[in-house]
Amino acid sequence: MSDAYLNAMGITSWVTREASSDSTSSDWSFDDGADSAKEAAQGNQQGNQHNSQQVNTHSQPVAKPKLESEAKPNETRPPSELSGSSASNEPRVETNAATTDVDANVETKVETNLSSKTSPELSPVHNQTSASVNVSTQPIGQERGFLVLPSNKRWIQEELLVVCRHQPGQPSESFWSRGQPSKTIRNLLHGLHYLLTESYSAQWLNRINYAQLATTALSENTQQTERVLTEIKPKAILVLGEHTANLIAGEARSMSEWQLKNWQTSEGIPFIVTYHPYEIYQSPILKKQVVQDLLRLSHLLHDDSVSS
Repeated sequence: MSDAYLNAMGITSWVTREASSDSTSSDWSFDDGADSAKEAAQGNQQGNQHNSQQVNTHSQPVAKPKLESEAKPNETRPPSELSGSSASNEPRVETNAATTDVDANVETKVETNLSSKTSPELSPVHNQTSASVNVSTQPIGQERGFLVLPSNKRWIQEELLVVCRHQPGQPSESFWSRGQPSKTIRNLLHGLHYLLTESYSAQWLNRINYAQLATTALSENTQQTERVLTEIKPKAILVLGEHTANLIAGEARSMSEWQLKNWQTSEGIPFIVTYHPYEIYQSPILKKQVVQDLLRLSHLLHDDSVSS
């Protein structure tokens, strides 16, 4: 068959078809390759843009909001904006100024208070007056304490007075117990009576004044020491304990000093100091010194009225 017949029939030769087929396939393959290449290029471009955006997002720091007060290097700002920026910073300056004023006020008040306390001329006058009034209005004789008479007892004129005061750890029962003198006091006074009369009498204990020395008025049977000594006028006083002697005499001496000699009160009443009854109870060895004290007291009390 000739080419003309084939062309007339619309049939191309195999060579032409193959060539055409090759050209067509090459065109399709080219188009597909171009399109795929374009799509790949576009995909790669988009991927690169996306990656670059992510990289930029993670790598670049977050931009801080730019304050109006921050001026650009080459930017010329109008005076109104400059005044506005300075006004925006004014609250901080005002706050600091207020704080400074408060601190200054506090320091001024502290200095004023200190000066008022340290300067005598700035002290209130009524404080000085009240201090002097408190000193001058103290009861007379309060520094010598109060004498407390046991219940159901009364003061006996011109008789022996036995006075005792208790310190912490010294029970009051060592002086007065169950409405009568303790056993230690009874033995002590019986020994004194024997030194006076060389005899024993149960009535001797009833002729003695017993009193406990206190710093405050405890009951109705409490009277000031000066008043009691002035009114009942005891012949002598037997003072039991160092602390008792210091309070009733208004002095500060040790027991060894008190036992050196006989003493007299400001009212002229003689007294002898010996140990506290609880000390005698705890240390029987002290009885030898107690006997010596009672001997000196017996010389003060040696009288027919006492020995009868």
